[in-house]
Amino acid sequence: MKAIKSFRFRLYPDEEQADIIRQHGGTVRFVWNKLVEFSKEYKEKNGKFPTQGILQKEIVKIKCANDFVKLPHSQPIQINAQKLSRTIVKAFSRENKAARAKKIAIATAKKDKKAIAKALDYAFPKFKKKSSNTDSIFYPQNFKIRRSRIFFAKIGWVKFIRSAELIGIPKTVSIQQDGDQ
Repeated sequence: MKAIKSFRFRLYPDEEQADIIRQHGGTVRFVWNKLVEFSKEYKEKNGKFPTQGILQKEIVKIKCANDFVKLPHSQPIQINAQKLSRTIVKAFSRENKAARAKKIAIATAKKDKKAIAKALDYAFPKFKKKSSNTDSIFYPQNFKIRRSRIFFAKIGWVKFIRSAELIGIPKTVSIQQDGDQ
């Protein structure tokens, strides 16, 4: 039986690397928001949500229209299509349908139009705000870990404090901004 473990370490990038990481996180957020916007328009036009393949083709169009989207590594951007399609599928799960119906019933009883609109969007993908300071970059591969440094494509070697010993072979890495850190 395989055990899936996760470890959390604090990165210590230099100023240039920190700027690059912030820029890449902002680009990933921008692409996510564009894909959410596209999926809503696609739903209105076609009556169904786009598949992961359609979303990945839309990423190519976004890259052609915006040069800054080409700066980060492609995998953190492409993973947005996968995450968005999973979120849409999860929104139609039995549990989320029941919770949405309950919220709609409560909002309808109160006759609150804002609450009804919010209840109808329950569990569907949302736009990410720049002000939340929680940008994240997900690397499914193309990273290397050596002692107390980790290599990311287009960022370079970044120092981190290894507060625990890694068990097994790391398969994925996620960089998450937590406020100023």
